[in-house]
Amino acid sequence: SITYNNQKENWHYGINAMAQTSEGHRFNAENQTRRLRTYFRYGNQEGRTYRFSHILSYSDIGHPGFISNPAYRKSRRLSQYYQLNGFYPLGNGHSMSHSIFINDFKTLYYHRDDSPEGYKDTIKTKYDDMTIGYRSEMLITKFSQWILMIGSDIDWSKSEVSIFDSKYDTPTQISIGSFIQSKYSIGNGWSFGSGLRFDYRRSDPGGNFQKRIFTNW
Repeated sequence: SITYNNQKENWHYGINAMAQTSEGHRFNAENQTRRLRTYFRYGNQEGRTYRFSHILSYSDIGHPGFISNPAYRKSRRLSQYYQLNGFYPLGNGHSMSHSIFINDFKTLYYHRDDSPEGYKDTIKTKYDDMTIGYRSEMLITKFSQWILMIGSDIDWSKSEVSIFDSKYDTPTQISIGSFIQSKYSIGNGWSFGSGLRFDYRRSDPGGNFQKRIFTNW
């Protein structure tokens, strides 16, 4: 792992690169991971901050199965995560925070080259998933012993899976949530926390399949 961070006036920026490899503790348990993280952050004297982050990851992992019945399946995954976050004070003990993110990952399941002829499966399974989301929060700190956070978030996701191509179109899902969190300082080191959240989710398998709605408090 290697990391570099620097600052120039109101700008902060950095990069981290990581590599890991392991032979595992038994057959087909080896794994390799590579990850690259970068960020840029801007902050001014009024307390406003803006940050952009990016994570690029690659992994190649074995799935060993059971000792009595070892598996020869492995998976490769390439994923990317982008986030843009902004924070700014409103005055009088109020501040706002907004975030936008994109999470995209592609996974390929395959079999080892040394798989037995009777076991080897020529069909490779591909997963292609993407999620786009937004989150907004208001933090209230105007009270001496009481902190409140009110917010909401929404995300949309889709999934493409090769083994489902003959049955489904590209399934999609939208989720919306709103919440309130509270922390009250009683005194003498004691505090009381509470929260309430509502979630709404709509799943669409595509084609002639029924759309489903889930709600939860």
